[in-house]
Amino acid sequence: YAVSMFTRISVQHRISIMLDRLRRSNISSPAIREIEKLLQQCVRKNVCVFRGTTYRFPGGLPMGGPLSMVMANVFMDFLENAILSGPHAQYIRFWKRYVDDVICVWNGTDAQAQSLLQSLNDFETDMQFTLENAGERINYLDLTITLSEVNNVLKPRFSIFRKTSFSGVSIHADFLHHSAHKMAAVNTAIHRLITLPLSAPAVEEEISCIEGIAAINGLDINVRALI
Repeated sequence: YAVSMFTRISVQHRISIMLDRLRRSNISSPAIREIEKLLQQCVRKNVCVFRGTTYRFPGGLPMGGPLSMVMANVFMDFLENAILSGPHAQYIRFWKRYVDDVICVWNGTDAQAQSLLQSLNDFETDMQFTLENAGERINYLDLTITLSEVNNVLKPRFSIFRKTSFSGVSIHADFLHHSAHKMAAVNTAIHRLITLPLSAPAVEEEISCIEGIAAINGLDINVRALI
């Protein structure tokens, strides 16, 4: 996990990475100079407004800013290319990132994993990472992923993960809202259920959870008939 990926990044370093990538893509020099001027203008005063108060970020980018995600992703891609082509790459069996959350299947020792973490943190002092060693089972985004290995082949099993604070409360059936709005939470959960490769027990568990969501919100529906 990248800590404070937006607010702690070096903006000028990100711009230099973006310009270098444009040069390596054979973009013309006049176009690159124009893009640099536009980038500098856009990030000259990084501000955001929260509850009527304006905040300025002298050394980072505001979350939700138009350029924040692009610049952060460009840097993370730059970092990953450097790290994943280095000596630690031999121990990485799988590596995927969603924004600032990384999931990695590691084939080395705990000490070597700590060495990888140190390399990530040394890459740029403004960007720091944390490491969670979850063994064979981890909650990642909205999934619980369990790994087993058969003949040197990883076999993942998936189930839906929800935080303990999840209540299921959405728009009650008695409220004066369009029916599509009332069904949104259930339909979204059903869509996720039928599109993810869940194990059979996970499917049954999720159906029960969706039925609970429908009941909490007063929706008289047959969840299984909608699947």
